Amino acid sequence: MMTDMSKNGFIRSMQGRDGGYVFAKNANEIFLSDVIDAVEGMDYYTGCIMGHDQCSSENPCSLHEAYGPIRDKLVGFLESTTIAKLKNIDIVKY
Repeated sequence: MMTDMSKNGFIRSMQGRDGGYVFAKNANEIFLSDVIDAVEGMDYYTGCIMGHDQCSSENPCSLHEAYGPIRDKLVGFLESTTIAKLKNIDIVKY
C-alpha cells in the first residue's frame, strides 16, 4: 500500500534513523477516492454490488435500485473527504 501511495505521489519516504513516510502533498489535497483508486481501484465501490459486469439502469441486477443510492452516497463521501478531514472524525463513537 505504501509503495502504491508513493508511486502515485501521495507520500514520499525519508531515509535514515528518523526516516519513515511523509505526505508529498497537503493532506487537504488528498481525497480518499484518490488513495483507494491508487491502491486497489474504485471498481469495488462504483460497480455492481452483485458483481455483474453489465449492471446499469438499462440492464439492472436485482439489487440495483436499492443499492444505487447507497453506492452514490458512499462514492460521494470518498470523493469529498480528504485525509485532513479524517483527523477530525471521532472514530470512538463508531
